[in-house]
Amino acid sequence: MPKKNFMTKFLALLALSGLIISNNLYAEDIINESDGEKICNANIHARKSARRINDWNQLNKLAKEFQKSCETISDNKTMSIAYADMGAANLIFKKTSKALSISEDCINIFYNNFDCHINKANALLELGNFIPANEYILSTYKLINNLIEDNRLAINSARQSTEIKQLVAERGELEKNLHDATTLLDAFYLGSLY
Repeated sequence: MPKKNFMTKFLALLALSGLIISNNLYAEDIINESDGEKICNANIHARKSARRINDWNQLNKLAKEFQKSCETISDNKTMSIAYADMGAANLIFKKTSKALSISEDCINIFYNNFDCHINKANALLELGNFIPANEYILSTYKLINNLIEDNRLAINSARQSTEIKQLVAERGELEKNLHDATTLLDAFYLGSLY
């Protein structure tokens, strides 16, 4: 036990000095994770970086690698994020049919990932399927609002501060998705899309 604490502190010091461990990986995580988990977590952090700088080629490549390598050790929610990344990249590359297929797979993996829904709506619009796109955007908008309400109720009944913090973070993500869906709806109804 003392050896582990020493090693954790040593790795943490190296991380702080910038000599080891990039992309927000922490020393304790590295000690407790299997090699596969380390690789998958590094991929997640690299994808976040690629997303931030709009490096769609790298994002797509990393998401495909994650899909192949991490499926057996990742939960559905985490796996769906990789699919959403691939769907977004394929929309950017104008591979609309592929983006639609990936987005549908993404929704089947984890229904509540709204990036998957937004990607699907954008793909339908890009393909000229306006009536299904409109219906899909509306149902996605309603679903997000329902989840925001569920989140509000969960926050009100939560007892532990860690649970409240997690729910508030989830609320922020839901509100971002609601904003994206609202923007898509507004653009659709104002005729600025297609």
